[in-house]
Amino acid sequence: MRTWSLDDAPAAFRLWGDAEVMRYVGDPHADLARTRAALARARAAQDASGYCVWALQAKDDGELVGACGFHPAGIDSGLTLELVFHIRREHWGTGFASEAARACVDHAFGELGATRIIAGVRHGNEPSMHILASLGFDDVGEDGDERLFALSAPFRPVDIQ
Repeated sequence: MRTWSLDDAPAAFRLWGDAEVMRYVGDPHADLARTRAALARARAAQDASGYCVWALQAKDDGELVGACGFHPAGIDSGLTLELVFHIRREHWGTGFASEAARACVDHAFGELGATRIIAGVRHGNEPSMHILASLGFDDVGEDGDERLFALSAPFRPVDIQ
């Protein structure tokens, strides 16, 4: 995973402009201008908070295969983050989403100091629900058209002397 470059706009548009990829996320991007604006927001978020939704590259050839990272959840002073992941259709079922989500969870609890990670998954998106369950997320309820999942930071004893 890496921070976006504005040069990524065409590849990001292939991701976020795909109606099937965006079926459980929101409206697909209609044009490159919307994608460029999204990349600029991601870079600004990275600069401001140390996290964003990052570009997800294949290790072997550097191809942009998706995006994974965090949005602020808007609760408890930023200690709770919202995990999101989007994968290009031709890479569904290859393990990219699981690997990236695991890396994001580890980064959030280890480097970012998050205490909790949440994720909302629209009904019908069973693959994403399965990924979250495999990472230890608990199904904590429903909010409109989404199932809500949460994962708390592992307990780490502190040595006080």
